Amino acid sequence: MKEPGFCLYAPADWNARAWGFKRAADILAAHVLATFRGGDLVIYPIVFLYRHHLELSLKEIIINGNKLLDEPVNFKAIHSLRDLWNDCRTVLERIGVSIDIPEAAPFEACIAQLDGLDPQSMSFRYPLQKTGAPTLSANLKSVDLQNLQVVMERMSLFIDITRETVMQRTNAAY
Repeated sequence: MKEPGFCLYAPADWNARAWGFKRAADILAAHVLATFRGGDLVIYPIVFLYRHHLELSLKEIIINGNKLLDEPVNFKAIHSLRDLWNDCRTVLERIGVSIDIPEAAPFEACIAQLDGLDPQSMSFRYPLQKTGAPTLSANLKSVDLQNLQVVMERMSLFIDITRETVMQRTNAAY
């Protein structure tokens, strides 16, 4: 007899969770773009899911890079995409993975923009900060969902290629 529910086959797998968040965002975005219904409500979780995908992906690269360096995982409990990307770049440089390629500049620009909108991963989850101030800038009036989906696909491709490069080196070392 089949067990009810879905399998939590990879509870310690950062990549499975990261791509799960991206897949959920893709499904929601595709539904909204196909039906044009509910977008004003689900844009918040869509942006959060995409952002969280990036955060987990960067953290996984940092963890695996540190393993490759035989160093303790220097894992900061932060949510800033900009800070995580800076840590990720440092690890990549230390293991000899060059990211001084043309695709890195747009990726970094998007990281900076997302981090500027949501520096602590709170802006699309909560309407107010602990201080009572709004989490989102009053200047942000809308999100072009179709463009967001395209940009996230490109960012995800960049991060996945980077991740795979690190994983190949990690697997070769062990």
